[in-house]
Amino acid sequence: MKCGQCGSNYVIAGTKHYACASYVNGKACSNSVRVRRDAVEVALLSGIRDELLSAESVREACRRVRLRLRQKATSAVPVERIRQAEAAVANLTEALATGALRASPTLAARFEAAERELAQLKAREAQASLPASSALLPDIASRYRRLARDLARSLQRTDVDRPRIELGRLLGPVRV
Repeated sequence: MKCGQCGSNYVIAGTKHYACASYVNGKACSNSVRVRRDAVEVALLSGIRDELLSAESVREACRRVRLRLRQKATSAVPVERIRQAEAAVANLTEALATGALRASPTLAARFEAAERELAQLKAREAQASLPASSALLPDIASRYRRLARDLARSLQRTDVDRPRIELGRLLGPVRV
């Protein structure tokens, strides 16, 4: 919020009001208007809550969560490492077919380790490709709505600078 006379920010003045920073900090401004903090916050949060609960906002939040989960799942699987492990197993299999592994316990151990690693990597790949988030996805919209409905409490659990910056970006200066 901005002072309508001098353009200074409105700041918390006491525990229950906002007032012009220039007025509060040395009376450089004559605007003595105080605004009840609870009234401002209820009005702001009400409008924001309504927007967050719109069908479009809920769909967008779900879309972003799905996208983020997909990105996280694909980045967790080392595709190149799987290719390398498959190549190593193929090479060692060829050595086995030619009889080279029978004479070398080291190569046999390498073969077993390569197969074990490949199995672990493929298991991770299969786990990531499963819609692990599918158990959460049906609930995402309801969780999002619950957070939006209880916006004041949700914001109290977070860093206060981030919501302040976002509100300023979304609303711009509010003149009082």
